[in-house]
Amino acid sequence: MSEIFNKIISFSGTIDRKTYWLIMVPMWLVNVYSFVDAKFASGYGGSLLGTIQGFIHGESGSEVMVIIYWISFIGMISLLVRRLRDINISVWWVLPAIMHTKLLGITCIILGLLPSRKK
Repeated sequence: MSEIFNKIISFSGTIDRKTYWLIMVPMWLVNVYSFVDAKFASGYGGSLLGTIQGFIHGESGSEVMVIIYWISFIGMISLLVRRLRDINISVWWVLPAIMHTKLLGITCIILGLLPSRKK
């Protein structure tokens, strides 16, 4: 179990395209489901600041979904960082992607389609 957790949330190393897709697709589905289930958060928009504001000012009852959302969000960021290293691009390019949930999804798809570069 700890090996799977280390594969999902780890900011060191690289990740190949096949492993990336095997982890990213379920992670993205969990992220979207938990965001939609925490209905009060979606009223503030998909931006990172709007999501945080929605979770702070939201109603009670979906606290577990908020935790699941943030774990999957951090997991997606860690996968993007490792994928960026694998295709030999600066990891700082992940910063614009985390500002909006739709941009994060588009970035995940694009990086998953790019082939790995040999060093």
